[in-house]
Amino acid sequence: MSNITNVTDATDETVNFINGMTGYLNGFPDWVVAVLIIAFSVVLSKVIHFFIERHISKLTSATSIDVDDKIVETIKTPLYYTIILIGFLVASGYIKLPYYESFSVFIIIILIITAAYVVAKVIEILLEDFSERVLKKEKVEEVRSTIDVEAVPFIIRMAKLVIFIIAFLIIFQRLFNIDVESIIVGLGLFSVGIGFAAKDTFANLFAGFFILFDRPFVRGERIEIQGQVGEVVDIGLRTTKIKTLADKIVIIPNALMVSDLVINYALPRSKIQLREIYGVAYGSDVEKVIKILLEAADECDYIYKKPKPEVLFVKFNDYSLDFELRAWIKDYRENRARGAINPIIDRKFREHGIEIPFPIRTIYMGEERNYGNDNDKNNEDKKGNDKNDNNKNIKEKK
Repeated sequence: MSNITNVTDATDETVNFINGMTGYLNGFPDWVVAVLIIAFSVVLSKVIHFFIERHISKLTSATSIDVDDKIVETIKTPLYYTIILIGFLVASGYIKLPYYESFSVFIIIILIITAAYVVAKVIEILLEDFSERVLKKEKVEEVRSTIDVEAVPFIIRMAKLVIFIIAFLIIFQRLFNIDVESIIVGLGLFSVGIGFAAKDTFANLFAGFFILFDRPFVRGERIEIQGQVGEVVDIGLRTTKIKTLADKIVIIPNALMVSDLVINYALPRSKIQLREIYGVAYGSDVEKVIKILLEAADECDYIYKKPKPEVLFVKFNDYSLDFELRAWIKDYRENRARGAINPIIDRKFREHGIEIPFPIRTIYMGEERNYGNDNDKNNEDKKGNDKNDNNKNIKEKK
């Protein structure tokens, strides 16, 4: 809290310094001194404003970056009115206003809020310029930065929140003479209770923070989590939204994105390997099948020619010989690769007489099995009768 005390002490020292400078005007009436102080503050503010406009702005415009121009434009107007307000604050002490204390506190509150706004705005300008440089580097060098520009708005919001909290703590200390350190301790204990009550929400918030900085994926990349495949459309502080291939939005808590297995199809490169199993009938020429699959991959426009596709004879299946085609697709977003190569393979199989097998099953019903047993029994009885008749005929001939 020493920083808060230093800020308020700096404000008081500035006012005391100006009061000391006005000691040369002790021979004049108080109202004259007040008018002179106000006039001096107005003239001084205009001189500083003119100097910034005429010289500082020209210097910043001559540089190759525009961040300094934005900072000068941000500071220029608040500085102009701050000097005038300080002049009014000092002058009011000579006029002996009936509500001087309230008026001085009001002026100091305005100055504190103005200072907080300027600091927050400068930080925002610097961080936005940093994110623009990161994006430009990614586009020019075609590399994926280790820092996610999605995190920049979050950092800006957090920085603004901290700055204005400090500003309002200073204001509370100034208005009510409250021990700010005790307020911070109380807020800390209160936040512990809130943390236990909303641990899932805080878990998602911290997970979102880690996603933005660790960058396992960024907006526009295709990921897969728990069977859901889609492109990341938004990374929030609590949830991540992906658009599936069916054009549906799936909202996933960030805690799940951090704890579960996530497949990023965009890393390390945008190309992806296609692996498909094709079964042919037993008795097919293995070398011919491999040649046909390689020719089909070569004719498909969505498949890279280098590295070359390859075909492996992978399995003797129950009713087929299985071959695996491995080929690289130019981009993981190309969902039409399978749909493009399968008709080519089917056509070539037909041209070369390669059969694609299908399973056949023979089902015996219960009644049919009984009939079969009865027929077998009748056949055995008939064979027995024929044997007896033959023996009888042999005896009669004798």
